[in-house]
Amino acid sequence: MAATSSEATALAEEFRLASNAGRILILAYLRDRGPANWTQLQTFLSAHMGPINPNTLQFHIKVLLSAKWVKRTGSDESPLYSIAAIPGGIAERLPQVVAPARSTR
Repeated sequence: MAATSSEATALAEEFRLASNAGRILILAYLRDRGPANWTQLQTFLSAHMGPINPNTLQFHIKVLLSAKWVKRTGSDESPLYSIAAIPGGIAERLPQVVAPARSTR
């Protein structure tokens, strides 16, 4: 029974991390557009959700970093954020924020 309980706890934690639209949009943006800086993420979220408080954005980035779904690279002055590892069930359901490239044929 302990394995079932721990599996349920892990699944609940994944859903808790994915329970915010802003975090979902950050993940979708990074997946579709690749590494981004803080300003790019803020601009994108503001365009899709309205004005976003810088502290709110920082909080959501920290949550994703702590979960190891997002990684930070670059310098302290100019960090870049990118996808690290998102659980499959969540990664498959992220909205597409960039249209797929069309064939020029």
